[in-house]
Amino acid sequence: MIGCTYDAKVALANAYREITNEDIMPLIPRESKIALANKNLIADPYRTYEDLGFVVSPEKGANLISWKYLIDQVKSEYNHFNVNPDSPFIVTGLYDLEKDDIFKDEGGLKRILNGLTRVYNFPILRKGDRNLYTRTLYTAQGGVRRLCRLRGLRLHTWEVDLTNSGDVGRMHVVKK
Repeated sequence: MIGCTYDAKVALANAYREITNEDIMPLIPRESKIALANKNLIADPYRTYEDLGFVVSPEKGANLISWKYLIDQVKSEYNHFNVNPDSPFIVTGLYDLEKDDIFKDEGGLKRILNGLTRVYNFPILRKGDRNLYTRTLYTAQGGVRRLCRLRGLRLHTWEVDLTNSGDVGRMHVVKK
């Protein structure tokens, strides 16, 4: 798939699930790590990148409306995951997308968390850029940002444009 942001992955996976009744999910960061280690990705990870979800920082910043909405959802609906909204967390898996003009400056999409959404704290994101075994994690603070695996297997959270992607973006899904 060319130019596939995480929202596009979610929309395609949700539609595919509905049409085929197959239990598929977008590849999440933990599965991506396993797939990379076992060389199971279809697309060459050194020539492509992949959006893996969103990072939500406890500090205000980029995408303020989405930031507040996601923090509020975690506080009200996802406490059974023991997610601490005062520590950085990742939103991945599937969620519902709804067009909403309130989010117009952030791509016009409201992301509604549901039972197929994976939300978990990832405190290392607060500590700045660092080497993670054989990969480097580049972090940026504040708001909601895309979590991406770049060419060369670097991970980063700089990107504030939640709906844009380039022609080397790819999408992997897994069957549960």
